[in-house]
Amino acid sequence: MEVRKGTRTPELRLAPLSRRHLDATLQWVNRPELKHFTGTLFPVSRNGHGAWFRRLQNDPLRRWFAIEAAGVHVGNTGIKHLDAANRCAELFIYVGDPQNRGRGLGVQATRQLTAMCFGPLALHRVFAQVFAFNTPALASYMRAGFVQEARLRGHYFHGGRWHDQIVLSQLIHGIHEF
Repeated sequence: MEVRKGTRTPELRLAPLSRRHLDATLQWVNRPELKHFTGTLFPVSRNGHGAWFRRLQNDPLRRWFAIEAAGVHVGNTGIKHLDAANRCAELFIYVGDPQNRGRGLGVQATRQLTAMCFGPLALHRVFAQVFAFNTPALASYMRAGFVQEARLRGHYFHGGRWHDQIVLSQLIHGIHEF
């Protein structure tokens, strides 16, 4: 469902991923144009998806959120590899609803998630890994305040060829020392 209302970005909130978000999430992870971005290699069954959700609820190293724009579930975001000792975590995001891509929702959701990481979770550093050919995601993270810190050459094989992966990060105070 499209949430466009004129040219204004709709109100966006991050809601803890719940059972009501699973049908859309299952559809998105099985979409050919999205599945290689989400790490999905094979079709995901309803039973497999349910088992994944049960594991997710008991995993202290991951936090998933539904992106809701004007009350409509349009994508997912979250953190994984939460490292409490080093106060860092990896962020991810995807706007699963193709009608709502390119509207700034990813930037807005990433900023909200980053604020949560640096606020209540008291993290020092967050990072994201993006395939170099995913230019919309790279631009989105950059607009949200991330900087590129590494290029992993030939890191991902897709479509019969090797692709680079870009590592971007943000520190709590925005200071990047290299």
